[in-house]
Amino acid sequence: MIDIEFEDYCVAYHIFEPVFSSTLAGLPSQVTLLAKAVRRLNRRQKRAVTVQEVAKLLKWTESLVYKHKEDAVKLGLIKYEGETHEKNVKRLLPVHHPSRFLPHPRLVLKRNREIGRKVKYVDPFTGEWKKLER
Repeated sequence: MIDIEFEDYCVAYHIFEPVFSSTLAGLPSQVTLLAKAVRRLNRRQKRAVTVQEVAKLLKWTESLVYKHKEDAVKLGLIKYEGETHEKNVKRLLPVHHPSRFLPHPRLVLKRNREIGRKVKYVDPFTGEWKKLER
């Protein structure tokens, strides 16, 4: 057994979770990227998102988003919002799966009080300091 600091787990989570999760599911990378973009935009905007917003975030053409959107819906990674908007726009929502390979650091922190109330670590991709609090 190897003992690591919780900050190290947070860094490892950011590096390895996307790799492990996509390997487990055997999903095409574009479909996975699209689903993550929908999840990120939904979290940020607190609403369903459009194909145009996803295309802008990913720096893809709208036609590329449309191409992979149906696969993501069929695989249960995203879903359509229940209502249709002006000009028949069908907005997208993430589908939250409990079946991750690794538990999110926020969940680990919440369930293990001995770690402490808050933790800071460096995001391995952006170099920015991240902070988690219970």
